[in-house]
Amino acid sequence: MSMFSRRQFLGGMGALGAAAACPGAWAASATPSGLSTDAVPRLEAQATGFSNP
Repeated sequence: MSMFSRRQFLGGMGALGAAAACPGAWAASATPSGLSTDAVPRLEAQATGFSNP
């Protein structure tokens, strides 16, 4: 008798795939600079007088 059934193996692989996808989704939602999303508009408002040549 085998240790795992095919159903248990496929369920484990599905759970592993879902767990591997979660950090990628979290990283994609973060801002590139690492700032929180509420800090970015505040910094943009402070920099309105500056221009990029």
